[in-house]
Parts: sequence; structure tokens; C-alpha cells
Amino acid sequence: MRPARGAIPRFLLVGGATAALSALAIAVLVEGARLNPVVAASVVALGANLVGFVLNRKWSFLAFHERPLPQLMRYLCVSLAAFVTSVALFAFLTQRAGLHYVIASLVVSALFAAANFLAHLHWSFAERDPRHRSA
Repeated sequence: MRPARGAIPRFLLVGGATAALSALAIAVLVEGARLNPVVAASVVALGANLVGFVLNRKWSFLAFHERPLPQLMRYLCVSLAAFVTSVALFAFLTQRAGLHYVIASLVVSALFAAANFLAHLHWSFAERDPRHRSA
């Protein structure tokens, strides 16, 4: 696995690109499909997490020491916790604080970047007991 210092810029690039594309996708769903912004953000978050897993595993963390399914399960646990809290924060920012949904999406993404990086580094993609490595 890539050392944390080397993984940080790659993780931020993956996260930044995913956040920008997510904000664009939310805008398309809200303006084009007339979805509620919270619903649109929820739909987009699901797809973005799968893309994020693949890119982070292969590029950010170079986490080939284990089969992908256990890593995906841990990644999705972290993502689910972040998803629930970020959608709640997004709803608060848009519905209570009056922030525009695109700005709220970017703010939420920035706030969760550090916590997600640490969780993925130390849990999702962390090297496990050598007996559990893939052959």
C-alpha cells in the first residue's frame, strides 16, 4: 500500500474530481429531471462511491494486498456512515441555512474529505494479517 503522504494528493484528486462531477450530476438531476436536491444528492452519492472505491483502491492507496470484496465492504461501511451524515448536513445547509444546493454539495464534500481519507487509510485499505492476503 502507498504511504499516507503519497496517497493524500491522489485521494484529494479523486475526491475533488468526484465532488465536481457529483455537483454537476446533482445539478442535472435537479434542473433536468426536476428531482428534489436531497434525493438527487442521495442518488449521485451511491454511484460516486463505487467509482471512488475503484479509483482509490487502484490509484490512491495501491491496495492490492487483499481481494477487493472485503475492502469494498469496509469502504462501503465508511461510505454509508459518511453518506448518512453528509446527506443530513446537506439537507440542513440547503433547507435550513439557505445555501444553494451546488455550494452545499461542495462544502459537504470538503468537510468529509479528511475523515474519509483517514478511515480508508487505516481501515478500508489497511493491510491486514498476512494470513488474509490474496494469493
